[in-house]
Amino acid sequence: MLLSGSAWAAAPDGKQIFADNCAMCHQPAGEGAIGLAPALAGTLKDLAARPEGKTYFAQIVISGMAGSIWTQGHKFSGMMPSFADKFSDAEIAAVIFYVLHDFNGVSAPLVTAADVAAARARNPGPSDTHHIRVALLAPP
Repeated sequence: MLLSGSAWAAAPDGKQIFADNCAMCHQPAGEGAIGLAPALAGTLKDLAARPEGKTYFAQIVISGMAGSIWTQGHKFSGMMPSFADKFSDAEIAAVIFYVLHDFNGVSAPLVTAADVAAARARNPGPSDTHHIRVALLAPP
């Protein structure tokens, strides 16, 4: 769906939200920082292609994530914070779209504000998000 006129002006700016809140850990171009935060650039397209990816992306921003992960040959054991109290469903969907589109080449919006609202209603915990990630990356 393309936005025009006043709808476009009212749409949340995912790029700015990322720059103001995510880039300090994941870096401005999503390249990550070894020992701090994993890269988002070029690492999420396969997850986005899986049906459970939508749930994972909405949930990680809502609940954060706790638990060790491996990506690009590096282990990360930190804690991603929850942004549930900071952003609206539409703002979270916008930042997810920005990360998936600009850093991973996913052309269509994958996660809508309704998907984020559903994740918020489930009230997941950070370890729940980790379990989804583990399942997503398990061999078929």
